[in-house]
Amino acid sequence: MAAMHHQLRPLALLAAALAFGLAGVSAAFAGAVEEGAAPRASTMEPGPYGKYDPPIDVTFVTHVSDVFQKTVTINDQTMEDNMWLDQYRERFGINVKYLWIAKSAEEYNQKLNLSLASGDIPDILELDSRKPPVNVARLYEAGKLQPLDDVYPAYASERLLNDVYRHEPEATFKSVTFDGELYALPRVWEFAGEGGAVFIWARQDWMRNLNLSAPQTFDDVIAMARAFTFDDPDQNGEDDTYGLLMQKQLFYGGVADATLLFNAHHAYPDIWIERGGELVYGSVQPEMKRPLALLRQFYEEGIIDQEFGTRVGDKLPEEVISGRVGMEFGAQWNPLWPLLDTVRDAPDVDWLPLMVPSSDDRPVRFSSPVGFAGYFAVSSDFPYPEAMVKILNGYWDMYALESSTMAYPPSKEGGTWQAWLLSPIDVNKPGMNFNTQLTIETAYRDDVAIEEAMRRHGHEFGEVIDMYNFVVSYLGGKREDWGWARIFMPGDPGEVSQAGMHQLIEQGRFLPEAFLGVPSETMTGKWPTLTSLQEETFIKIIIGDLELDAFDEFVRQWHDLGGGEITADVNAWFSSQ
Repeated sequence: MAAMHHQLRPLALLAAALAFGLAGVSAAFAGAVEEGAAPRASTMEPGPYGKYDPPIDVTFVTHVSDVFQKTVTINDQTMEDNMWLDQYRERFGINVKYLWIAKSAEEYNQKLNLSLASGDIPDILELDSRKPPVNVARLYEAGKLQPLDDVYPAYASERLLNDVYRHEPEATFKSVTFDGELYALPRVWEFAGEGGAVFIWARQDWMRNLNLSAPQTFDDVIAMARAFTFDDPDQNGEDDTYGLLMQKQLFYGGVADATLLFNAHHAYPDIWIERGGELVYGSVQPEMKRPLALLRQFYEEGIIDQEFGTRVGDKLPEEVISGRVGMEFGAQWNPLWPLLDTVRDAPDVDWLPLMVPSSDDRPVRFSSPVGFAGYFAVSSDFPYPEAMVKILNGYWDMYALESSTMAYPPSKEGGTWQAWLLSPIDVNKPGMNFNTQLTIETAYRDDVAIEEAMRRHGHEFGEVIDMYNFVVSYLGGKREDWGWARIFMPGDPGEVSQAGMHQLIEQGRFLPEAFLGVPSETMTGKWPTLTSLQEETFIKIIIGDLELDAFDEFVRQWHDLGGGEITADVNAWFSSQ
């Protein structure tokens, strides 16, 4: 899709800053203090890599999952003391401090919501991993954020701009621009659609035991889910399996995610779509009822387990490891989490990324939220807003240039890939996964060194060497490297997830989020209530606490509680584009 390759047209201020020269602009802003912020107690050398003297403290919040603890916080690397923080301190004079570190994503969200409500926020924070950016808007309205128009163009390095931010559509920046000023930077991660749920991850060994092939229709998907529940797929003689893994956040996270089942029925929850020349919210359209009814039926039959309505994302790995479940809808990266542990020590277990058939004769299109994973913003009380951009410069330099030199300790699996998780903020180059698989395929197909394949594809990022070595290791018999191989090894759609993703992109199978405007006052105030109403209603319909027709009442309530006014605001924005 052309939109996925849209290059960022530089904002006027950015163009002016670059024309003037980054160092000159940096010097001009080096002594500036945002009104309301504490006075600057440190001087700074000019430019994207200027150092603070004396060093400054910068506060963040974060969370550390069990998986993170097992695979990343090793080799003397911890959240509070690691190679990224060493670099930020030595290169920039920036000391990273954490106000708190939660032990799960759920705890993190609870603590962050309390912080946002009280206004007691860290110096730099990540907001709105789920769009629209209502928390950015709420903090802006409360006077808790400061604009970035000066610091972004003045301090962003050429490498950060060229590799990351110039791949992001200008509309992404406009969605967090208030009264003509930019108040957040997107956490750029991928082209739209890359990170969402687009595959049926299915136990290949169970398919083999039951003589099942890849589904050609959605009825085949349903039949496979039933077979995994009722036909003893693990052949142990016990009634101890079920078909479909789910979590209580139905449309979020790209793992055990119901979005795909709805998309197969041409329903598009949680995104705005164009219909009849106007934008409508997918979650309140009539197409939602049929997949809700199917999930309700799955729950009644036991194809979905009885605990799904209370299961948070952090609990998914232990459910997978239990060996009870045979399918989940998820993203291309699911072999790394939560599927890997089922394969690591079990020589007969495997999962395939099966392509999703439509429920009828119309092709499936997949929900495509924008290709970034939230926003970075700066507290209005923090006197050094440019520090956020400097950290991103340092992060991207180290990630892009040094990952092949093993400049930081390897992960537990033997490579460097997970080390990026130790940085308090991070970004990625959109499309890098596509290039990684093409590069690895070239090395195998043409029997050339990975370095030569990198040269042919212009792949300068050292992590591809890690990925290639993981593939070689797995194909040589090392089960621990299955996750990377299932994503990047040479293969076809239905076998290798990145090959399937490449096919979907080429076929234009994604339906992009249509609203990228600034949240209106009504959206900012009412969106959390509407989101909670949706989540509660859908779970209750699926588990049978509400009748299916409760969806119609939900739609009426959604409009009455602000959804109707929000729809009008969204279409006012749409008509202005």
